[in-house]
Amino acid sequence: MAHIYFINPCGLMKLIYYKGEDDIIITNYYLNSKCCPFHCCVCYICGLLSKCLRPLSVCRCNPRLRTVIDWIVNTWRNLGASGKQTRTNIKLEKEFEKLQEINRNLQEQIKTLESDLDALIEYKRQSISQVRTLEYRNTELSNSYEYEKKEKEKALTRLSEVAGERLRFNNPAIADLSDENRPNKLAEKFSELYDNEWTELYETLDGTGEEEEIIGQIVSLLQDVFTTCSSLAERQRQVLTNAIEHPANLELDKTVNYPDDVLSKVIDFQKRTATLAFQDVEKIILEKSPRLKDNDSKAECHFIQRCSQLCWMMAIQDPPMYLDFGPEKGSVIDKNVFRLYTKSGENVDFLVWPAVFLHKNGPIVQKGVLQPQ
Repeated sequence: MAHIYFINPCGLMKLIYYKGEDDIIITNYYLNSKCCPFHCCVCYICGLLSKCLRPLSVCRCNPRLRTVIDWIVNTWRNLGASGKQTRTNIKLEKEFEKLQEINRNLQEQIKTLESDLDALIEYKRQSISQVRTLEYRNTELSNSYEYEKKEKEKALTRLSEVAGERLRFNNPAIADLSDENRPNKLAEKFSELYDNEWTELYETLDGTGEEEEIIGQIVSLLQDVFTTCSSLAERQRQVLTNAIEHPANLELDKTVNYPDDVLSKVIDFQKRTATLAFQDVEKIILEKSPRLKDNDSKAECHFIQRCSQLCWMMAIQDPPMYLDFGPEKGSVIDKNVFRLYTKSGENVDFLVWPAVFLHKNGPIVQKGVLQPQ
């Protein structure tokens, strides 16, 4: 329910509106008993104003006046709609201004971030440049370190070699443990030669004569190989030493005593090039004995090959190793130097395998084998 008071030319009027389902009922009260001919129109306008300009079907008035009232109502409605639109526009403008302000702030933030990004990119570029410079410097230092390390190792190796050569020169008691062909190792290989190749050759020659005769042939073959290798090694040593000391004079002078440091270098050179000399040494040994040269026995060829290699390595030691081919027949057996073959006894019958000494008149390295009487 709504109450509106309105004063018109007829007097004070109280309007009471009751909302029904489809319309509005208007009750009018006047101050005098005279009815204003325009009261319905006024009521109509008041009803429109109070009910958001909704039309009232109960109102009747002059058509002209109704036209004027309709124009007023339409104008009022237009003004209300225009006001609403204006308020909406004002609100939108304020929102737009806020959005513009936010946009300006965001633009400033973007510029700040772009500036920071440019600074970071520049910092990254400088950092990459510094890293590359440091990597290059590190590479240089690493290469320099490795070079200095290798040079130091070479110097220590040379120093060790010089000191070792001075200690080992003409001193067989000191052995180079890194040398696979040092005297002790050669003695072991010589013992394996007796166990393997000697046995194989003996079995091949078995039945061609008496035991003593067959073993004598093998020992004689070994002795020839050892003598040849000793002679060739000594001659090679003299030739190399003479070529170093007197390159313009190729004639050998056995009376000249060469410096120890030269001899040690020559001996070391002989050891380093030993594998190159094996084939030529074997060839010379076979040429000295036509019987061996024309021999097709694989066992004998293999035995000569292994004998040539081991005897050559023994001959180029410093000093050269020595093979003892035993005492005379009938002599008392020195059991510190030789062990017995298949029989027991005190006197020598024949030699089966020579004893190995570190050098001539030096300590024994490997016992030989004798057959007693």
